[in-house]
Amino acid sequence: MKSKKATLKDFTNFHGMLILPDSASKCVEAFTNHNATILFMPRNFNSKKLENYHIKSLTLFSYYSLVLASLTGLSTLINLTHFFKPLEDFNGLNTKDIDENILDFISHQSSVDINHLKVIRKFEYTFYLPNLHVVMYHVLDGIGNIHLVEIYESATTLKFIYTIILMLLIGVLFQNI
Repeated sequence: MKSKKATLKDFTNFHGMLILPDSASKCVEAFTNHNATILFMPRNFNSKKLENYHIKSLTLFSYYSLVLASLTGLSTLINLTHFFKPLEDFNGLNTKDIDENILDFISHQSSVDINHLKVIRKFEYTFYLPNLHVVMYHVLDGIGNIHLVEIYESATTLKFIYTIILMLLIGVLFQNI
């Protein structure tokens, strides 16, 4: 009998952008089943405007759209993704590397005292194909909701554009052979 809740392995594959729909739906549900906060932001985010990074809706369709559009799924599929070891501790991980403003924002969004928030999971990946480094945090509040904080950094947009152009050219060449 399959588990109804997402496991650490499910979340690892979900954030690694290569997961089957059944498991992906468990992960999506973990963040949307209740009034969870989802923040998707660049590393140099404006901490005074966190609302700009607040994702109001996460669906299986929007997840797979991101997997395809960002090339992160392809990066993982062709083994061009570095998976750092995921961390999980339900007593709370060290949160010195997560901005206090983020926890404050989650606290206000979920109406939970900031002292009842704890980071329970951390995932980190480098997707070499789109040249993207991503760190994800799962924040548990005092009432059982899991909130998602995703912080990404792209080394250079220009490299990303050149990679896409190169892939398109290779695709055209192979199509004509």
